[in-house]
Amino acid sequence: DRPGAGTGNRTRLLAVGKAALSMARGALHVLGDAVDEGLVLVPRDPGSARPGWLPPQIRLRTGAHPLPDAGTVDSAREAAELVSGAEEGDRLLVLLSGGGSSLLTLPAPGLTVDDVRETSALLMAAGWSIEELNTVRPALEVLKAGGLARMARPARILGLLLSDAVGDDPAVIASGPLGPGEAGVRDAEILLRRRGRWDALPPAVQAHLKSRRETSP
Repeated sequence: DRPGAGTGNRTRLLAVGKAALSMARGALHVLGDAVDEGLVLVPRDPGSARPGWLPPQIRLRTGAHPLPDAGTVDSAREAAELVSGAEEGDRLLVLLSGGGSSLLTLPAPGLTVDDVRETSALLMAAGWSIEELNTVRPALEVLKAGGLARMARPARILGLLLSDAVGDDPAVIASGPLGPGEAGVRDAEILLRRRGRWDALPPAVQAHLKSRRETSP
């Protein structure tokens, strides 16, 4: 085992997005062997290979972008397992960049990746802004709108974000997995109805939003 294993004094690294490899390389250059475990999640590229500088304790996974697929969900679930395994006293370094929203797709219970993918494709085709998309997607998923941060409790979290969003709002970058807020189900439904997209949603998504609305405080 690496030093600190199982003692609540471990350093974990999670890098997600188009710039995840470059950001991880910079972090590892500074931290070196202080990183006990990690995961780098990047858009899928059939021609790419694992770089030789990536140490063995750092896993490399891929996902589809801009629309997720089943493999993306598998990678996002691995990211969730990495952060949820943190203990009090552990440190979690999260490096986020553009594309992280698709790569961190983990559907809420009762929904499938096809439900999330179809909904995202519908809204993108309608020309919705990233801010509007990020009003809806967190209501359908687990890791967005602060979900990843809540899952990582009680570890100490340091997030470094490379923005490709106008205004550099942390709640928008990668759909805000480290943000303080939670998914607003009522806001999502109101927006979908106002923009005339409610009836076009997959039935499972409609049922999920209705159920969340009825059970939310």
